[in-house]
Amino acid sequence: MIDWADFCINTDPWQGEVPKPASSMIYTSGTTGNPKGVLRLGKVKPNKFGYNTIFDKNVRMLLPTPAYHSAPNRLLKLPKEVRSKYDPSSLEHIVCAGAPFPQDIKTAMIDWWGPVLFEFYGSTETSALTYCNSHEALEKPGTVGRAVEDAVIKIFDADGQQCPPYAKGEIFGKLKELPDFTYLKRPKDRLAVEKDGLITSGDIGYFDDDGYLFLSDRKNDMVISGGVNIYPAHIEAALFGFDGILDCAVFGVPHPDMGEALVAAIQMEPGRVLDEDALRAYLGKKIAKYMIPTQIFEDPNLPRDDSGKIFKRKLRDAYWNKSGRNI
Repeated sequence: MIDWADFCINTDPWQGEVPKPASSMIYTSGTTGNPKGVLRLGKVKPNKFGYNTIFDKNVRMLLPTPAYHSAPNRLLKLPKEVRSKYDPSSLEHIVCAGAPFPQDIKTAMIDWWGPVLFEFYGSTETSALTYCNSHEALEKPGTVGRAVEDAVIKIFDADGQQCPPYAKGEIFGKLKELPDFTYLKRPKDRLAVEKDGLITSGDIGYFDDDGYLFLSDRKNDMVISGGVNIYPAHIEAALFGFDGILDCAVFGVPHPDMGEALVAAIQMEPGRVLDEDALRAYLGKKIAKYMIPTQIFEDPNLPRDDSGKIFKRKLRDAYWNKSGRNI
């Protein structure tokens, strides 16, 4: 293998034309179906400074996870005695994303490392649409930030009407300069995610009066129990505040009277045992009674894709395949 420093010293500078950027095809994570290849229909222009200011230039970067996963963060699950051994004061710019980021985790990370935490919201299809720094995260608890310079974001209700501030709906967006795309060999799926030239990944959310975006849940995760729409992400955020929980997934299963009932699959930290009674008492102080799962079970091996995201589909299928119905 050629050493990079030696290559630079012993190689003459390039004198020809600057090569044009190549196209790319990145696969979605596929937690609600098989991964889809996002094939760009044009050349991607070089990003503006810092990828819409999300990243800083001239810094040393640590990528703690595989390169195909954008921005996870589970460092708070390290034992306190491990975290306290290290001095994080040299850290300047930490980027996290990939899933709704519970506010208590954001706050704990900022308390630990200082105001160096940055979050973005987007998808493989749209790239990063919003940006949020630590100060905004504390001033606007739960936000994923405001639209970046080149982004257009709109929220539509079930009737296709654009939502006013604080009204929840499906989030659509795009970057103005990003080339269009198709799903490889899946054109019908591509048409299904577009509205008014904007793209959705199935997320539900709302804007506040200042243009800050807040996520509620994923459209496909919504549970309808007794005619009431319930968003599992709200329950999962509460679960993460319970001591000893490493990860969790809340989903809907068939119920003869209510249509759907809530189930919570819990993965505890190593050496910890779930106290269901204590957990239910804790949830009773955090969320409405109808949101507390009717069934809670511990699973040390929650099904995951290669990027670490939980396969809720596999958890749900075990219940729905026996019911003879899909909704």
